[in-house]
Amino acid sequence: MDSQELSKAKSFEYDGFKLEKSFKYPQAIINYKRALKIYDELKNQEGIVFCLSSLGACYYYLEKAKGAIGQFNRLLGIKKKNKDTKNIEDIHYMMGTAYLYKLDNYKMSIRCYKKAVKLSQRKKDYSNLSYWYYAIGMAGFVKEKYSQSLIYFKKSLQIRKAHNDNYDIGSNYSYIAMTYIRLEKIKMALVYSLKHLHHIKETGYDRENGYIHIVIALALIFLEGKRNKHGKLIEDLTEISGFPPDENRYFKYAINKAEHNNYFDTLQPALYEYGRYLFLTGKQSEGLKLFSKYKKYALKLNLHNENLKAFCDANRISYSEL
Repeated sequence: MDSQELSKAKSFEYDGFKLEKSFKYPQAIINYKRALKIYDELKNQEGIVFCLSSLGACYYYLEKAKGAIGQFNRLLGIKKKNKDTKNIEDIHYMMGTAYLYKLDNYKMSIRCYKKAVKLSQRKKDYSNLSYWYYAIGMAGFVKEKYSQSLIYFKKSLQIRKAHNDNYDIGSNYSYIAMTYIRLEKIKMALVYSLKHLHHIKETGYDRENGYIHIVIALALIFLEGKRNKHGKLIEDLTEISGFPPDENRYFKYAINKAEHNNYFDTLQPALYEYGRYLFLTGKQSEGLKLFSKYKKYALKLNLHNENLKAFCDANRISYSEL
């Protein structure tokens, strides 16, 4: 009888997995819950752990953060009871991400991320440790705690360089450079932009799909009328990028590359920053076209676009008519 029930649970679990991978999260949840009910009755710990983890992920993607955190908390309780430390830091990371991006709770997100940090430090798991540091850096960046984000982006970068993690290093360079832009430390933004372009040339990796080109465009805008101050850095950027010191060229490159690769983490800020620049420099119609494109992607992919709404309000633009 138990074998029949186990087979039934595995069938529900497999159906849930297929539905989840097809982004059909409500249907996936139904199947995972059916499987979980049977696994609970059979006290099948492996099945319980898998279903709770999967349910948490599905609730997260459905914007049901409290539901996700509830599943993850139950999962942590089971792992603690069984003295099972496998992947426990991943659970803390997912909870931190839910608190930050879905519930706007920075304090709780940092608490969860730092638990993941401590666990990876004990295991000497440097690959994950660099990722958790990066997550704390991104949390600070999102919440405009830029000095804090710099510390953790650089901690992450140090580990990734020590372990030749060439794929992820570029992300650190990009966001360190953008953080310096936000702090209006333009020289350092240019220094890290140059580091990133050299990294792309040496490794062929540009994980952020043109994000660094947004940084360079913004730096050039900041330096309008005083570019001689950092002339050597700008010359070096021009040489390695192949672009003249023209913010329009850099913005357009970022948009084209991100759009080609469907990389919305770069496409969103590229459309927003370039649209904003055009609008504020007298090219309102061109700027509004980019804003309209940005809004279209944000609605289609259920992405946040509060910055665009705020800009529209401040400049008497009808957001609804974009």
